[in-house]
Order: sequence, then C-alpha cells, then structure tokens
Amino acid sequence: MAGEQMLILQMLEAGKITADQAVGLLEALSQGSADTASPSNVVAQSEQQSVSRAVREEERRARQAVREEAAQARETARKARAEARRTANGAHRSRPEKTIMSSLRALGIPLGGSKEFSFTRSLSGKFVAANPSIRLQNTNGHIEISPSADEQWQLQLVTRVRADNQASAQALADRLVHVESDEQFLTVEAQRMFGQNASVAIELQLPVRDYNDLNVTTTNGTIQLAELAATSMAVKTVNGKVIGERLTTNDLQASSVNGTVAIDGAIGRIQAHAVNGRLTVEITEAMHAELDLKSVNGAIRVELPEAATIGYQLNATSTAGNIRHDLPGLVVSEEQKRPGRRTLVAASNDLAAKELRQTVKASTVSGDIRINV
Repeated sequence: MAGEQMLILQMLEAGKITADQAVGLLEALSQGSADTASPSNVVAQSEQQSVSRAVREEERRARQAVREEAAQARETARKARAEARRTANGAHRSRPEKTIMSSLRALGIPLGGSKEFSFTRSLSGKFVAANPSIRLQNTNGHIEISPSADEQWQLQLVTRVRADNQASAQALADRLVHVESDEQFLTVEAQRMFGQNASVAIELQLPVRDYNDLNVTTTNGTIQLAELAATSMAVKTVNGKVIGERLTTNDLQASSVNGTVAIDGAIGRIQAHAVNGRLTVEITEAMHAELDLKSVNGAIRVELPEAATIGYQLNATSTAGNIRHDLPGLVVSEEQKRPGRRTLVAASNDLAAKELRQTVKASTVSGDIRINV
C-alpha cells in the first residue's frame, strides 16, 4: 500500500497525472484497504483490485517514460561530448569536467553555478476590458494576490538562481519568467529549467473589480488569495497550502496534495480536494451553494450561514472518522456508524419550500467531518 501511494505521488510530481486523478487513486487505495477488513464486502475488494491494476499500468507507463527520458539524456550527453571535443581541441584534457560544463552551457543548458543571486522585477499595467482574465503559473515559489490601491495592477517577481557571475545570473533570471499582458489579460509563467533549482516568488496586486477567470497554479509553494471576485477560479498546488480569504465567485476549484486548503467567501460552487491535508470551507452569505469536498488524510470543516430562507442537504462519508453537524431541522434518511464505514445523508425537513439551498457532499478516509452554522 505504501509503495503504491508513493508511486501515485511521484507520478503527480512528474506531471503524468492530475491532482484530481491522484486524489481519486489515493482515496480508492485507502478505501479498499479499510473495507477489506470486512470479509463480506466483496465489492470493495473488487474496487481495490481494479485500482491495483490501474496503478500497475501507470507504473508500466512511468517506467517507459523514464526509459525515454534516459535516452534523451544520453543523446544530450553525446552532443555535449562531441561539442567538447570540437571546442577543446585537446587543450583541456587534464580537466575534462570543465570542458563538458562549458559545452553544456554552450548548448543552452543553464546549469547551476557556484553562487546564488536574487533579482527583483516590478511591472505594472492597466486593464480596459470589463472582465479581464488572470493566469499565473509557477514551479518553485509562492503566489500571493491581493487588492491594489488604485486602478493599475502591480506585479513583483523575486527570482533566485545559481550562476558563476552576476551577468549569467541576470540572463537566467530574465529567461526564467515570461510575462505577457494587454488591456484584457495578464499571464505570468515561470519556466522549468534543466539543471537549475531556481525559485520565483510572485506577488500581484489587482484592481478591485470583477474578473472573468482566475487560474493560479504552482508545484512547490503556497497560494494565497484575498478579496478577489471572478466568475470562475482554479487554484492548485502540489506541495503547499491554498488559502482564499473573502472570495466571490460562481465556481471555484481548489486542491493541494501535501497541504491544507482553507477557503471562505461568497462561493456558488466549490470543488476542494486534498490528499494529505485538512479542508476548511466557510460560506459567508445566504445564497445558493454547492460544496464537493474530498480529503484522503485530513479532516473536513464546513461553516454555513444560518437563515430561515436556507435549506440544507448533507451527504457525508468517512472511513476512519466521525461525522457531526449542528444544522437546524435536518431529517436523516441514511446513517451508518459501523467501524470502517460512517455515512450520514440528511436534508432540511421543509427543503422544497426554502428559497435557497446549500448542499454539502464531503468524504474523507482518515479524518473527522464537521458541518456547523
């Protein structure tokens, strides 16, 4: 089991599967492990076997991908050696490692140097379109978005790279981050560089307005958003937290593999997933709301507003945790409390007569579920 979980996380880190696929596979593995404790649960055993077959197939694909990457690396090394022979002309045979490093750099491969350099780059602009689009993509480093004090967006990039001298470091830093903008969109993308353990901290201040869509992703770093309004939002990280404060959106997707997800605001629909981390969601306004929350190793906490106009629906499952709520006037239609499978399905007694409806679907393997008002 531990080996299969590690393989899934490695495939996610390598970009071979998405965060949602990783959550599904890990959840299925953990669910299968818990349910096999009951000999009568044949369906769960079948599901576990299906997951195992899927993991073996992904393992085969991963091995093939490793072989292909190794072949590409050998070809790069061959070209580097050929270039070294041509440029060295026998003059540096006593220290071939320097010749190879120089040749790799000549091929455009930005290898790390002996010193670390840090650069700060500031940009600004103005949107004319009514509902601009924002896309931020990072690899190593946090992303923070907050309101600006005027009608201009303000972007600050703090880049850290390794090189042998200031000029080389500056050239690498300029290549590392690509920024594109016009009157209706802003895109910031931190590139991956072979041989460079570089990092970029992205801090963006946006004018207070309604945006069309907001797409923010990073691999190693925390994402923090505050006081933003957009039609749709997608916020994802692998190793780090996702924090959203006072957000306003019709649709939000938030996920972290190794980290907590904490969101609050006026959110019409939210899908939040975590593998190793807690999910905390608070809906701050009386409105239609639909919550789909999943965690493998973490608790789930939900806060909903209390109003006479709101009807509640709840569908919660936990393998190794308790389910509790204090939602008023719920009628339970299904409840299980046996070890290895806890389920609660309930709804407001007068749900059909309510003006607004808030639905919570929550599932976790190792963690408690709490839904409160």
